[in-house]
Amino acid sequence: YFQAYKQSPEAFLNIHILYVKITINGVSTIALVDTGATSSLLSLSFSKTAHLERSVDTRQPVRVRGIGGTEPTTGTIWICFFVINDTDFDTKLWVWERKTYDVLIGLDFLRRHKCTIDLIRNRLIFNDQMHVSFLSEAEIDDWEAGRE
Repeated sequence: YFQAYKQSPEAFLNIHILYVKITINGVSTIALVDTGATSSLLSLSFSKTAHLERSVDTRQPVRVRGIGGTEPTTGTIWICFFVINDTDFDTKLWVWERKTYDVLIGLDFLRRHKCTIDLIRNRLIFNDQMHVSFLSEAEIDDWEAGRE
């Protein structure tokens, strides 16, 4: 234990997940930034909250695969517009029924917008120009408390 702590003290820290504030169709929420996800996702419940049900194309549902297995999507929003740090973005979003996250930003979005994850400064950088800070644990806790 002592040797492990001495060599890798960061292994003993609680590492929190990377979230950013996002606004979709005028509704604010937080989005998980997930470099392990190839595609960006939107929860079905949030699509209803943000009044996007009519934008969901249900003709081609697919199955998404993650650590917990595979799950079906409800459909696709081919172009979804949203705001991060007063900057407009667009992306395709698969819509799924899982309620764990309102929005999951995957590699498709990160690559399209030339994002860099700067863990030293705790921020997400877009196209080497604009950046947004990742939320602190306290901000995430406050947001989750407000949802209950």
